[in-house]
Amino acid sequence: MKFTKTSVEKLEATDKRYSQFDDDLKGFAVRVGTSGDKAFYYVYRAGKGRGAALKWLRLGTFPTISVEQARAIAKQKAAAVALGADPAQEIREGKAVPLMKAALETFFTEHVEAKLKPASRRQYRYLIDHNIIPAIGKLQVSDVEHRHIATLHHAMRATPYLANRAYSAISKFFSWAKKNGYRPRGNNPAVGVEKYKEHKRTTFMGAQELTQLGAALDELEQAWHDRERAKEHKEKWDSTIPLITPQAASVRRAQRSFSRNAGEHPKYSAACLVVSHLPGLLLGVTPSLSLLQAVGSETSGIAASF
Repeated sequence: MKFTKTSVEKLEATDKRYSQFDDDLKGFAVRVGTSGDKAFYYVYRAGKGRGAALKWLRLGTFPTISVEQARAIAKQKAAAVALGADPAQEIREGKAVPLMKAALETFFTEHVEAKLKPASRRQYRYLIDHNIIPAIGKLQVSDVEHRHIATLHHAMRATPYLANRAYSAISKFFSWAKKNGYRPRGNNPAVGVEKYKEHKRTTFMGAQELTQLGAALDELEQAWHDRERAKEHKEKWDSTIPLITPQAASVRRAQRSFSRNAGEHPKYSAACLVVSHLPGLLLGVTPSLSLLQAVGSETSGIAASF
């Protein structure tokens, strides 16, 4: 088949990895993984005759690079092979191995941006720019050893959570580097670094957030009283209106108590008072806990560890 954006998009995953070759350019291929991921390759023989080793040179992932871009790279590699070069071997020998800084940028474009969620992308971007590149950015990918990763992880020991995230990012990078021919398979220098113990992190609501929550609870509680009056007078009531029982008042009292004591022990008051009244709140919630969750999304959360 002739490779176009449409024809490559139509290639579907199966229970086994398979390859499809382009009709126009000899050796230009797409490999489709079982998960549906697609990557461009230039396939050639290193030497003369059919006895020469067949080599697969990865060009990049689709759609991170377009069919046209991959075809142009494949043509360049084909020209180099015709002149006696062995691009895959050059990468293995380090003649074409980039510095960590350049390889990390390629990794970020081809893997992080293409496959990870926005929050993960932001975290990877921060770790690459502020921790990984300053530490090992000037080394060649093939020269990075276990000691370099261990030293970087140890240097971040004051922030164990961040140190462990940096380690995970580096480990993922080297897994990607192996697949793309930057390092020999089975050689990940990050393997064996012991992660730091992490303690569950808790974030408490402040006075402003508690005030917002209290206002929302007031509306829900008022809706409950309105429904009860409607029942008493045998009036129709819209059952879709969210409401909460008077038990919500306990949280309002906690909020007012917090406001009075905030200057003395703000975090302690917020934690103890809100948490102690939370069971009563949850027991009193009728169908619309989702409304409270929506209100909570505007705040920093009662406690991230719940």
